[in-house]
Amino acid sequence: MRAAKSIGNQIIALVALSILLLGGMIIGVLSVQTYKDMENLLADRNEIASRMFRIELEAELLQFNQALQAFSAQKDIEDRIAQLTRNGPLYSEDGPDFVRDIDDAEASFYLLSQLHLVEAVLGVQKQYGFSRLVLLQTQPFLEIEQSNILPSIVIQDDQIFLYRYYQKHFKSESSIYQFPLASFDDWQKLFNVSSIYQHEPDYFYSLLKAEEINALVGIPEINLVKNDSSGKLFVEQNDAFYSIVWSPFVTELEDPADFSIGEATSAMIIGSHLTEESDLFRISNTIGAEVAILSNDRIISASQPFESATKSDDYYNYNRIPYLYTLNKLTNVYLESDIYAVSLLSTEKLRSNSRKEIFTIIIMVMSFVLMIEIAVIFLIRQNLNSPLEKLLDGVQRVIDGDLSTPVIMRSENEFSVVADAFNEMRYRVKSSSEGLSLANETLEQKVKDRTLELIEAQQQLILSEKMASLGQLVSGVAHEINTPLGNAITALSFSDQLIGELKQNLADKKLSAHYLNDLVIQSTESFGIIQRSLERTSEIINSFKKVAVSQTVEELHTFSLFEHVQDILIALKPRLEAEKVNIELDVRKDIRITNYTGAIYNIVSNLILNSIIHGFKGSGGFIQMTASKVGKELEIYYQDDGVGMDENVVSKIFEPFFTTIRGSGGTGLGMYMTYNIVTQRLGGKIEIKSDIDKGMHCIIRIPLIVKHVNTSPDTLF
Repeated sequence: MRAAKSIGNQIIALVALSILLLGGMIIGVLSVQTYKDMENLLADRNEIASRMFRIELEAELLQFNQALQAFSAQKDIEDRIAQLTRNGPLYSEDGPDFVRDIDDAEASFYLLSQLHLVEAVLGVQKQYGFSRLVLLQTQPFLEIEQSNILPSIVIQDDQIFLYRYYQKHFKSESSIYQFPLASFDDWQKLFNVSSIYQHEPDYFYSLLKAEEINALVGIPEINLVKNDSSGKLFVEQNDAFYSIVWSPFVTELEDPADFSIGEATSAMIIGSHLTEESDLFRISNTIGAEVAILSNDRIISASQPFESATKSDDYYNYNRIPYLYTLNKLTNVYLESDIYAVSLLSTEKLRSNSRKEIFTIIIMVMSFVLMIEIAVIFLIRQNLNSPLEKLLDGVQRVIDGDLSTPVIMRSENEFSVVADAFNEMRYRVKSSSEGLSLANETLEQKVKDRTLELIEAQQQLILSEKMASLGQLVSGVAHEINTPLGNAITALSFSDQLIGELKQNLADKKLSAHYLNDLVIQSTESFGIIQRSLERTSEIINSFKKVAVSQTVEELHTFSLFEHVQDILIALKPRLEAEKVNIELDVRKDIRITNYTGAIYNIVSNLILNSIIHGFKGSGGFIQMTASKVGKELEIYYQDDGVGMDENVVSKIFEPFFTTIRGSGGTGLGMYMTYNIVTQRLGGKIEIKSDIDKGMHCIIRIPLIVKHVNTSPDTLF
């Protein structure tokens, strides 16, 4: 009864949770959509604000340009420019090639013209907020591209810089005088026509309290003037944003070439306006969004002070507050740099509006979900709990071993179908339980028998692999000793022939000193051949004994690794020569290890045979093997230049019975045996790396001194 109630309550809880999850999903979808709609709305507004910001900046730039054009077109200003030109260094009525000094009167009139122009330019500066104004002189009757340009006036911040020239030539010597704006107000009291002719120019500079400076005043604006027309550009310089405009002065002058009066461009005025925070704050209040100017993903000016600004795909973290942003590229930018007008809308307003909308959605959806849950719970309690109790009672009886009592269900619905199926299942379980009990009695014994058979089959395969290896070793040794034994037999036959000739000459009494001397020499050479051949045979047999015994007698020995590997290579020499395989061995002779000689033989021979069979495939190759001490371990590095292996083969190379040439006699146990010898018997590590057509690389690390392991070799493999 409690179980039925528990299941019923769980189903009710599950259904309620499902409905809640569904409601949550609906709320989530509607919330996300609402947020996206709000975000799109703000993005559209931000796009409009960004365009308005760009238009405002470009309109302001145009206004600055029109202001300078209007200024340069004033008649009185043209007259002042004409006077400045006539007394300046770039115009001479005698022609541009005539060079002479500028006299004191000309220099004073030049200064007077500069002061009149400064007075007029200051009015433009105050009205339009130029941070810097530069008046340049050009050579009349020449195109700007061909003309030499010299500065005359620079007004920057609260300082005035006036240039003084000493010759009528574009390479004239010059001086720069600096004085503050504060001392400029009473300049007109200092000049009259008579005083100009009575005093030298230095007198008037002293009255102005102008100080001659040695430092040059940088005028990068000269690079912007490319032709005789007016122009305007946005320029980024030293992390600041400038609106730079310029306009030429056209005056009537006498052309030295033909003494005719004509119009000529003789000067150029350039104004620089630094866009400051106050300017952008004013624009920000107009368009209703924070604004900034961006260059190379860096904010160089903004409507609010900023400590940090980082940009992501969707937001600009401005003073650690995320803002939606829209970029609008400015035109008329110097060197076509990427400078953008950026409008920024705080996401706080987006969040506030979204929270209100989402809260309304949550209230509506949760009310609907609550009504559905109440109705579903009522239906479940009426139609689910009672049938479940009966089914659970039947299940409990089956658990208790009662397979005779059926479940009776009076309702005609899915539960009655379940009850019929349960009763059928109960009957089948009862019928099959007896047969299952009988089968279980014999299953365990069958599993044991099959396991023993598998172990015996595996050991037989291991033994076959070992016997095949030993057979190859015997065959190789027999082939190797055949040559020295044949040489010894040939030498013995020759010696027997010499003895027969000696007997015959002794019987015939034909012995002579010369004959005996030749006999001794030939006998000595023959016996030498016999001795060397038998020693070589003994050496091969001893190597064979060492290798053969090492495979059968598994005891720990302390031995020279170099000598043992040499014995292994001698044993494998016939196979190596037949397969045209060269081995480069780099093992120090002083390395001595305590290990199983048979284990080392199996490791080395399996690696070499694996390279011959799988790596070279009968085409010959090169093997390099090195060994060195690394702390208390021996590191063996083995590599060949064979065909290599792909990642799939490398990942399975140590698996038992895995081979790529199963149809050609491969058993798949060679590298499996090598892995188990290294990791289990010797307590080491082995790693193989390979790529197609890049050979095989193997690194083995084992202890220099191996401790005895009470495990038979066969069980290890």
